[in-house]
This record gives sequence, structure tokens and C-alpha cells, in this order.
Amino acid sequence: MPRFRIILTTFSVLDNEKDYTISLISRYWTYSTGDADIFHTTSTLSNFICGTSDALHAYRDSHPSTFIHVTRGANSIGNFISAMASHLNFYRGINGLVEVSLLGTLWRIAVQETHPIYSELLTAYRESLPLWTSIFSLLRRTVNDEKRPLYKDGNEEHIGIVLPLTHHTANTIIHYDSIGSLKDCADLISCWVAADLFDTLDVIIPFCAGKQLRCSSIITAFPIR
Repeated sequence: MPRFRIILTTFSVLDNEKDYTISLISRYWTYSTGDADIFHTTSTLSNFICGTSDALHAYRDSHPSTFIHVTRGANSIGNFISAMASHLNFYRGINGLVEVSLLGTLWRIAVQETHPIYSELLTAYRESLPLWTSIFSLLRRTVNDEKRPLYKDGNEEHIGIVLPLTHHTANTIIHYDSIGSLKDCADLISCWVAADLFDTLDVIIPFCAGKQLRCSSIITAFPIR
């Protein structure tokens, strides 16, 4: 049996509702502490949920990993959101991309699926001041780290976390705007303001203005109107 077929068969077993593998990893991820512990558990959980090859990406496109497995390990959606907010505070620079990737993937799954658990996830995500505070804080720390680069190609590495995270932020307001939920948009923007949105813009706008980026990057990232 070709290697990729073995991998896909393994994933189909992991996705079975009776399998607890992803739930156990999620539980360990939820209670991880320290840079290395959080980074490695996040990478492992992300690999199971997102896939790490073209074949697995294709499989995940048609078989999105159920958030029920993740929630079962975290014990509740509230615990999951709290853990995500806490983990983001440990990162500095490009290493935070693994957590951002996991966050973005689960968000995309949630807006596409109809199970009530995803609606609960979207609500908790939108209303979590600690999560948005951590997201904006990571953006500011990433930009400020460029003054003392940790990587050989510091500029590209820092852009590699700033743009994905700002565009992910944009996806949330775009989603609520697209479904015509003005109250949800207003609530989200209020949460952003409380989470230091404007201080964050003061940092990332000059940063991106000094890079070889299209001027529309930040406008697209924060389409508040």
C-alpha cells in the first residue's frame, strides 16, 4: 500500500468519534506550559488537524477535522480559548506562526460547518477579550523584535507572522460583515478596542509601510468602516 494511502487510512481512524488520540493531544496542549512544551504540542496538534503534505491537505479539504475531538480534550470551548490566549503570550516572532496556523484552521472549519459546537466556538472566539489581547500583543512583540532580530533573514521572518495574523484578524470582521450581523461586528470592534487595537495599529502600520508590501495590506487586514 502506498505510503500516502497508509497515512490517509490512519487519519480516517483518528477522525472516528470513538478514537481519543486527538483528544488526548488536545488535553496535553491545553495544559502545556513553557515555550518548548507549548510549541511542540501545538505543532503536533496542528499536524493532525491541518495535515503536513499535499495529500493530507487534500484529505482535510474534504474531511475537516472535527472540533469535537479537540473540545473533548480541552473539556470545554472556554478552556480551549483560554489556553490559546495563554499560549500566544509565550511566543515571540515567527515561532508564533504554529499557534496562528492552528487558530486560523479551526476558524475556517467553524465558519463552514453547521454543528452547534462551531457556533459556540465562534461566539466564544469573538467575545474573548483575553484572546484578542494576546493576538494584538503578539503582533506588537513581533514587530518590536525586529529591532533586535533573532533570525538571519529577520525582515522576512517577521513579515511571515505579521501578515498572516493581521489577515486572520481581518477574516473575523469580514465574516460577520458578510452575514449582515451588525451587532456582532460592533461587539467584535468593541472587544478589539478594549484589547488595544489602536496601539497595535500604531506599531504595525509604520512597520509594514517600511517593507516592500502593497499599501492595501493593512487596509485589507483591518477593514473597519
